[in-house]
Amino acid sequence: MVANRVANVQQGRDLCDKLTRVADRFLEVGIEFAAAIPEDEFLQRAIRRQAAVVDAYPGSRSALAFKNLAQAADKWENTSAIGGHLEFFTERRVRAAQPAAVVS
Repeated sequence: MVANRVANVQQGRDLCDKLTRVADRFLEVGIEFAAAIPEDEFLQRAIRRQAAVVDAYPGSRSALAFKNLAQAADKWENTSAIGGHLEFFTERRVRAAQPAAVVS
């Protein structure tokens, strides 16, 4: 899980903990904390400019957090072979959003 636009890493971890409790109870899926992207003035400026903060303000706290997340994600294990309830949950949501087939 990536906690976006939080005050600090601890707030991101706290948010992840709350979501984990809900997911464990209702969805039977696991959530792991991956990163916290801090809210900063430069992120707001980039949003107003409709630009990526890593391009517009590469030295900002939020840009550095995104860069660190990207570097960490490059090292993540490929989980395509791992099964579980999340895939089924996602598949049901996609199917529910599709229009019903018309039979002539």
